[in-house]
Amino acid sequence: MKNYQLFMKFGIGVMLMAAMIGCSNDNANSSEVASDTSTLTDQTPKTVVLTAAVDNLRIRDKAGLEGEEVAKVTEGATLTFQGGFSDFNDKIKLREDDFNELWLSVKTDDGKEGWVYGGAVTFDTLANADFYRQMSNKKVLNLYGTDALKVVKDYQSDFDNIKTEAEFQEFYANMIDQLRIIDSIVFKDVEFESNEYGDMFYAEHFGLAEALPGGDMIYVAEGTEYDYTRYFPALIRKAKTTEGTADDEFLELMVMANDYEIEYFFKSWFVQTWDYGGYSLLGKGIHTKVLDKMDACLANSTLFADQINELKNYLVNDILDAEGYGLSQSKVVAEVSNIIKKDYAVFTADEKAKLKKRLEVLKKGDDISFDMEQ
Repeated sequence: MKNYQLFMKFGIGVMLMAAMIGCSNDNANSSEVASDTSTLTDQTPKTVVLTAAVDNLRIRDKAGLEGEEVAKVTEGATLTFQGGFSDFNDKIKLREDDFNELWLSVKTDDGKEGWVYGGAVTFDTLANADFYRQMSNKKVLNLYGTDALKVVKDYQSDFDNIKTEAEFQEFYANMIDQLRIIDSIVFKDVEFESNEYGDMFYAEHFGLAEALPGGDMIYVAEGTEYDYTRYFPALIRKAKTTEGTADDEFLELMVMANDYEIEYFFKSWFVQTWDYGGYSLLGKGIHTKVLDKMDACLANSTLFADQINELKNYLVNDILDAEGYGLSQSKVVAEVSNIIKKDYAVFTADEKAKLKKRLEVLKKGDDISFDMEQ
């Protein structure tokens, strides 16, 4: 499940020290603290439970670093959200990581009320989708203003209004372009602060990605740039609400092909060993399973034919052009022979002919590396 805590989704594994969560001036670089706060105006969930990410997490009597401590809770303790968001975000450096989060009004299990820093708690974003949406929108408003919030809400409305599998397909096909357009509008006049690793630059953008359902963000170009991608758990949840099953089956295929919660450039049949390459897992059966699923999807509906063909091209290129394979030559040859024998409907006649030629090359094995997993 996707948790609300910056950088966790990308495996950076934020570890926060208790003293730093205390947010003393020695350990934090805070933006100017305002004293006013806001509460939700839309209907709120009956109960939103937050979990403290660290030991000795401070609860303050008002939002911001100027607030006095009213309680401390241990790591794993639960806090009940009380409906309030701060009208500002604070930039706080916690160990190696930069955060730019708002404050949340909470109540402890023993009834003490106060404010907690948003970067110091986690929660299940899918189970608390309404709260997550409202919090993310508030962050966009705090950071980027009303014009940015408007384009974000327009995107959210398009997502919310999907009712059929055909509408889902249209949204899915266009969403990356839409996310990039929104990014260009929101950040056209924004100057970013960043440390030597670019962490604050990333944190600023991630705040926008949180507000865009079905969307997510990844680093590209050796970590020097970012781009938008698809977040499958949110899309799967949406597809379950639509009429028809073609979108559900298609997303099952995409999860199988990506082996991640997000859509990634390198697919499940490939092991990345450096920024721009690695080796193929042909011979392990992954290609066959994905092709089986492709044909099954197309037999049920051609609605996602363009997306399936795009995915198929990735897979075919891996078979035809891989410079190395993780498994043995015999296993690679066996899977390609089986793929040809199955005569998949998703393949064109030209692709079938190329696969047969590739099989002969693999049987010879000249200038091809095998057993790279070892």
